Amino acid sequence: LESKGDGEQYAAKIASHKPYAAGFGSPRIPVPEGFEGGQVFVSVKYLIWDHDQGAKVDFGDGIDYDWASLGIKPGADGDVALYANGYVRGEWAELTNTVDLGDAQDIMVLIQAQSPAFLNSNIYFDDVKIAFIDADGNGQYLRDCTAVEALQ
Repeated sequence: LESKGDGEQYAAKIASHKPYAAGFGSPRIPVPEGFEGGQVFVSVKYLIWDHDQGAKVDFGDGIDYDWASLGIKPGADGDVALYANGYVRGEWAELTNTVDLGDAQDIMVLIQAQSPAFLNSNIYFDDVKIAFIDADGNGQYLRDCTAVEALQ
């Protein structure tokens, strides 16, 4: 984690100079009462360091290899996660993902960074937001991903 500004806020960093796939998994998050069969919406800010900017001045190949991912597992014990990928580099961008809960009683959120190449890959993540949406389209954000009572 890296401190920003006054030292009270942090962004998570995943980095390597070798091929990798790495990330963070949330704790098991129970689907709150009244939201069963609805949806879950997750957003996260990410920043991919633009390692190949040199291609603009005749250095590098101009190809970007690394990317950020946001996955949601409806049913934390299941073996299926649904992903959205992000490729914007050199500035903060936002990944969002909305998944139907079906009969899932809980979820997991997966934040990942990947690079298949030998390069200096640095990907930052910040400001994860999770909202449950009921069958009527009404949503509530979580304040804390460890308790159902954390709905705002």
